[in-house]
Amino acid sequence: MITIISATNRPGNSTKIFADKFFQLIKQRGVEAQMFSLEEIPDDFGLKNIYDYNHPGLSRLVEKYIIPANKLLVVVPEYNAGIPGVLKVFIDAVKPEFFAGKTAALVGISSGRSGNIRGIDQLTNIFHYINMQVLPYKLPISRIEELLNEKRELVDEFTIKGMKQLLDQFLE
Repeated sequence: MITIISATNRPGNSTKIFADKFFQLIKQRGVEAQMFSLEEIPDDFGLKNIYDYNHPGLSRLVEKYIIPANKLLVVVPEYNAGIPGVLKVFIDAVKPEFFAGKTAALVGISSGRSGNIRGIDQLTNIFHYINMQVLPYKLPISRIEELLNEKRELVDEFTIKGMKQLLDQFLE
């Protein structure tokens, strides 16, 4: 099973639009997948209990989205030239063995020109450290506002083609 992670908890974020599109594209191929947004992290979870691996709200999320998945597709927005802090906190709060052996595909998105390439590199290093494989083909998506229509739907065919190419490799 594939878990698609929308890697921010910012209300009204654009990351979920791209994660949802990946979910649609995967489902069209008949592959079992589920969506996980970091917006689901419990409000009472914070830095004081980051290493409390038994936090009930967090344990429920890990059991539902991380443990059963053999692959993770992470859509990560650019925050201060890197990954969102909430993503790092989430990774730190999960026992490393729950990530080990899984394969990840990484997609960076940004309003600027780089498509969060630095964040993708940072996340690659973190995932390698916790014994995950990372698909060599990474997809940086830049100037995301220009890719959406007035209804905030992804309509850019070039971007959708790149998403499909990433999935071709990831699903092999």
